[in-house]
Amino acid sequence: MVNAVKNALDSLKTSKSICELSKGRSKYDYNVLSKYANQGSIKAKRLCNALEHFFAAWAILIESDTLTEQQENILVHELSECYRLEHIVAQFPDSEMREKVGKIVDQVLCRCREMPDYPASQLDEDARVCYASLRMDSHELIDQFLNSCKQKYPKSIYYQSLVRTI
Repeated sequence: MVNAVKNALDSLKTSKSICELSKGRSKYDYNVLSKYANQGSIKAKRLCNALEHFFAAWAILIESDTLTEQQENILVHELSECYRLEHIVAQFPDSEMREKVGKIVDQVLCRCREMPDYPASQLDEDARVCYASLRMDSHELIDQFLNSCKQKYPKSIYYQSLVRTI
């Protein structure tokens, strides 16, 4: 799966670098964080990694109005990696973009549920991470959802930590 993600991301690369994508889109300056990361700051390195994943997802999102299933899957994977590392860097410029991402996450979750016996999978887990992170404001809904996530993925510490933050 890692090679497939890398190959798909390479094919989707825009002409803009992470530094260009981050300008004006994030309160976290990638160049400054990168300097601190190179000086040994673990937190700055985590923030840089999270930003890289977020902007990989962002690049897919702005590449086209309609995405293929593979692009949706990669977007969900990249966004979930961002949320797992440092959810605070995932900042959408407006509610329209946030809703668009929410719909993509919903579609990926539906596709996962349509699989026979609804098996545990990396894609399903990634989509659940995104779903929960995007809907943290709905405490009752998220509480029920996270309980089902903890049952399906008992080894995932992300769901455990989200439950504690509610």
